Amino acid sequence: MRRKLALIATLALLAACGRDEGQGGLTSEEERQLDEAAKMLDDNMIDIPSDSLVANEAEIEAIENAESENAQQ
Repeated sequence: MRRKLALIATLALLAACGRDEGQGGLTSEEERQLDEAAKMLDDNMIDIPSDSLVANEAEIEAIENAESENAQQ
């Protein structure tokens, strides 16, 4: 009789494990929260063209002129 009760208790505990879990062991609520956070981050991304990150010749010349003027003073 004890064996049957132990077996039933073990099966009940195993059946309770993993309930409402999605990928990676997350609950459906945790997965939804992560999806919302990822969407917020994606919406806040700024698209910067790669050529805007490169200084042009006029900017470089202006910086060099300012540095040389500061060095002369």
